[in-house]
Amino acid sequence: MAVSRIDEAGLNVTQYGNRNLVINGAMQVAQRGTSTAGIGASSVFGSVDRFQVASSTTGRVTMAQDSVTDLAGFTKCIKISCTTARTPSASELMFLRYAWEGHDLQRISKGTANAKATKISFYVKASGVFNMACELYDADNNRHISQLFATSTSWNRIELDIPADTTGAYGDDNGVGLLMQLWFHGGTDRTSGTLPSTWQTKSSNTNQAAGISNFLSSTSNEFYFTGLQYEIGDTATPFEHRSFDDELRRCKRYFESKSFTTFIEMGYSNGTTSAHCILPYLEKRAAPTVTLPTAGQGSNELTFRTPTGANPSTTGSNTAYDLTTTQGRIQGASYAGLTAGGVSSLYLNGTASVTFDAEL
Repeated sequence: MAVSRIDEAGLNVTQYGNRNLVINGAMQVAQRGTSTAGIGASSVFGSVDRFQVASSTTGRVTMAQDSVTDLAGFTKCIKISCTTARTPSASELMFLRYAWEGHDLQRISKGTANAKATKISFYVKASGVFNMACELYDADNNRHISQLFATSTSWNRIELDIPADTTGAYGDDNGVGLLMQLWFHGGTDRTSGTLPSTWQTKSSNTNQAAGISNFLSSTSNEFYFTGLQYEIGDTATPFEHRSFDDELRRCKRYFESKSFTTFIEMGYSNGTTSAHCILPYLEKRAAPTVTLPTAGQGSNELTFRTPTGANPSTTGSNTAYDLTTTQGRIQGASYAGLTAGGVSSLYLNGTASVTFDAEL
């Protein structure tokens, strides 16, 4: 018989576990590094996994994984710092984005008679008072809802009610189903309309972020964000903490960085100028885009070696190919000095990372 476990808030953890639909909501995992500077001209997945700064502006921000010392239960957060101030032109925009894949949204039953109300909650603080908008956008059906919230210089938990929507089901697939967009900079093309306080067809971009402040007004402005939770029901329950290992494995469905030192994989030379080897990785949402270290024999460069472990007389190029959701291959071409039909090891002269990107 299952034994119920009660947490410090009096909730039955056995019943309420796995209620948070957000991956890495406590901002623990940062495979890309702890800070990404100069964001603004285009959208960037910076530092904290699963979160993207979507932007098109001449203003600039730094996105960092920052330490938390003044919010019980949390040790990490996203910090957005304005580094280049900007008054927005009509077409400019910037928001913090999180995407859910369709497979993970089916329990909401959106677009059916059994559609469920949901609740989104998170903790924020900032260097001052800013009005921001939290927009949920149903990418499958072009529907959205948006609500304003205000920051202060202390941590506050924001709790937003998302009513049930019986129009437009999420696709049961590995594509984008739902987007959360925290707006903090936008021109009149995004702010001059009326905020959609209930689910409705997105008929005009001008409604997305009406009423927001301009966070990029000063290089002194800072924004902190953690504890993102999205759950079924009309009550915001205490944040569901998961182990670091659990969150890391979930994040790696979308992005994985594997650090290697010297030897990577055994392969096979199918000629004197070419070789290949298997490239394994954890299962991804879709076939990933792979970024390999620079080909060569210098420091932190990647090369195929001869059966005796020697470098070939000339280093060629390496390409990831035959990529699936679970593995691919690395093909080396235009080498010289390999042994046809012989073993060939893929060797890294130093330390570098191979990244696998299957983000939504």
